[in-house]
Amino acid sequence: MISIHLYLKKHKRQERLFAAFEYNKTINIIIKDVNGAKWSNSNSYNELIVQKKAEVDKTFQEVDFQKFSNEVLILRFELFSLAWFHQFDTKSAINHSIFTKKYLVDNKREDLWNNAEPYNQAIAESANYGYDPSTSSGKAGRLFIAKTRMDLFNKYYNDSIDPKCLARALNRYGTNSSWKKMSITLGYIEMSLCKNLNCSSNDDANFQLIAVLQGFYEGSKQSLQEIKIIE
Repeated sequence: MISIHLYLKKHKRQERLFAAFEYNKTINIIIKDVNGAKWSNSNSYNELIVQKKAEVDKTFQEVDFQKFSNEVLILRFELFSLAWFHQFDTKSAINHSIFTKKYLVDNKREDLWNNAEPYNQAIAESANYGYDPSTSSGKAGRLFIAKTRMDLFNKYYNDSIDPKCLARALNRYGTNSSWKKMSITLGYIEMSLCKNLNCSSNDDANFQLIAVLQGFYEGSKQSLQEIKIIE
């Protein structure tokens, strides 16, 4: 069991080391260039994903491989952060969001943080699944999620916190239920990925990609079970 002290308002060196350790260990990111120009994202594994998808959907052969690899890297961060939110409390999730942006900025890859926005929004929207906005109960469910997110934002926001980091973390609120129905949250993420890749795929290819995304999440969740947060 790994124990670590986390603080909301102060960024200790220990926290930065912990964030880098977790990302380098669990997500297997290797910085090959000090300027962030060349990052390893297990290209052989990405090639296998593309190959398997192309076997059941020939149109996937037209997808730009470098673009796909970059999107996969972004998703590994976002799914790790989602697993963190589900594993720990809201305050810890906010800490982690701050860590993530700092880690990427420090390593000259703020583009990954910026480009994760559509996936974060897809995750946020998945929490509304099942709440039909045309019904009073559906409207009430959506309003409850939105209001709770706003209340939490007002509770934790202060001048020392980047509001975008805070919003990213709180967008994951309400996803516990939709994640238990895994195809719901993963379906939203997969649709966002296909939109970013400017491609469409058949049901078999969608199922394969969703299985890959689920594996990213489950691997992250397993590693986080070895972490104990000490306030």
